[in-house]
Parts: sequence; C-alpha cells; structure tokens
Amino acid sequence: MMEITIKEFISGAQEAQGVTVIIDVFRAFSTACYAFDNGIKRLLDVDTPEAAFVLKDKLKADTIIAGEQDEKIPAGFDLGNSPTEMLTGQITGKTLIHCTTAGTNGIMRASGASEILGAGLVNAGAVSSYITMVHPEKVTLVAMGYRGVESAGEDLLCARYIRDLLMGHEPDI
Repeated sequence: MMEITIKEFISGAQEAQGVTVIIDVFRAFSTACYAFDNGIKRLLDVDTPEAAFVLKDKLKADTIIAGEQDEKIPAGFDLGNSPTEMLTGQITGKTLIHCTTAGTNGIMRASGASEILGAGLVNAGAVSSYITMVHPEKVTLVAMGYRGVESAGEDLLCARYIRDLLMGHEPDI
C-alpha cells in the first residue's frame, strides 16, 4: 500500500521522502507545462537568479532564463514566470532555465526524495497516472504556497486532488 503524505512550504520539501511532487499551481509548474507544450528541448530548475546566470553562461547557446523572485522578473531574465509568456514562439528547441521563489526552490530543497515531479492542476492527472504506474511505497505531496512560506488554497487543492486520484477516487474539483 502506498503511503501518501501532504506537506507544505520549503520546510515540507526538505522533509519529503519517496516520490515527491512539488506543487505550485498558478505559476511555476503550469509555466513548465506550457513551455514543454510549446517546444522547449529541456528544462533545468535552479533556486537563485545567480545560479541561473552561471548555468546560462556554462551552457551558452540556445538557452533562455525564465522565472521570478518575489513575483518580479529579475534583471537579465529573458522571460517571466507566466504560462502565457511560453506562447511567444521564443522558446522552441531551447533549454529553459527556470527559477522561482517557491516552486523551483522546493525542487532544489527536496534532497530526501527518490524522484521529484513538478505539478499544477494542468498536469495533475498525468502526475497521478505516472505515480500509479511506478507504485512507490512513499509519496510526498508538497504544496509550496505563497513564496514557499504561506498556505495557498490552490496548491493544497491540487495536493488533495492528486492524493484522491492515487487512492482511486474520482474527485470533483
């Protein structure tokens, strides 16, 4: 039987075990889904703008940086952290370096996870299907919330939705 735990915030990511789902509904992982749907080659998450610039310098060509820090686009970033910005046609075939206050920070802090997935409502069904297929012993769902420190209803809703799907329920969100 799968043990499913729901946690919140950066601290929850740090405590996560097993297959870990970092949830940031409104921005980070909805943006990532839109980026893949619009042709990025790969996505690399980082936790600070400084790390994004270092990685871009190392990788050089066909790399763009998207994201935010405290809801603002850092100087020098190519795009913000909005799903609609992934529709511009600028990202096809490129590596996207993604940096956000909550979502990507959660990924970078989940050091106890055996595998890490990013989720929003956009891909919650796919995430649930994947976890059901691999059937791990432990699953940690981490609702990142506002800035990784304050509850956000949409992230908790998504965590409960994924949990319910994993338990075989058909929730009506």
